[in-house]
Amino acid sequence: MRTRRSRKRRRLYRSLIRPIALAPVRLRSLPPAHWAALGVVAFILAFFIYSGLAWEFYDYPVVVKGGKVVSPEVVKALCGLEYYHIFFVNSKQCQKKLEGILEVREASVSVRFPPKVVVAVEEREPVMELISGGKSFLVDRDGVLMESRGRQLSLFRLFDDSGGDVRPGRKLSPVVLTIALKLKELGIEKEGELHYHPDEGFILKAKGGFPVYLGMTSYLMKTRLEAYRYVWGHLEAEGLKPAYIDVRAPDAPVYSIHSP
Repeated sequence: MRTRRSRKRRRLYRSLIRPIALAPVRLRSLPPAHWAALGVVAFILAFFIYSGLAWEFYDYPVVVKGGKVVSPEVVKALCGLEYYHIFFVNSKQCQKKLEGILEVREASVSVRFPPKVVVAVEEREPVMELISGGKSFLVDRDGVLMESRGRQLSLFRLFDDSGGDVRPGRKLSPVVLTIALKLKELGIEKEGELHYHPDEGFILKAKGGFPVYLGMTSYLMKTRLEAYRYVWGHLEAEGLKPAYIDVRAPDAPVYSIHSP
């Protein structure tokens, strides 16, 4: 009986106690390279434990570069970053969601250390404001219509009288956009409100309270404006108020005198 117990004790000593007792000796005999590897493993383990518990890995800053519509709050809400561990942030997925915003042309998302998320966006820059059906839309250089989102911008205005279905995401006709911006360069804003109708083309609602029919065709707009200014200057000098002025044929403008 004692022999069996002695054997069990010896086996227990060899399998459990002896390796533990000899561990310090073995560790002291390890070469420096092994000690360095153990140090790295210990550091990584300690870092992961710290990062899993430290609050700054859950509540980190979101920095947005180049954003006017896109703010840190928008990024957090859209990408689900509110108290979300930074190690699990999917930058590619977040980028796709940001580029799904109509006002965003391109976006890039990167995770940095110390913990923060950096977002760089190229937003569509509005070049004109379109008023249609009492609603305001911003128009970029590609003609893409965007919501104004309450932004108070000092932009050239075009009034759409088509009565069509105008909504964000749709595109303004390239011809209409080109002519409107051409008229802006020619100083049409000083003359009154610029309107557009598919059947009549561009119409200036002059400050004198009468319409001026400008038609289409970009390269003729300068000549048409000169014809309008000449006719209106002549009528004003005579004390006459026109009911309308039509300069679609600038060499032969037509007008009608307003009856008192």
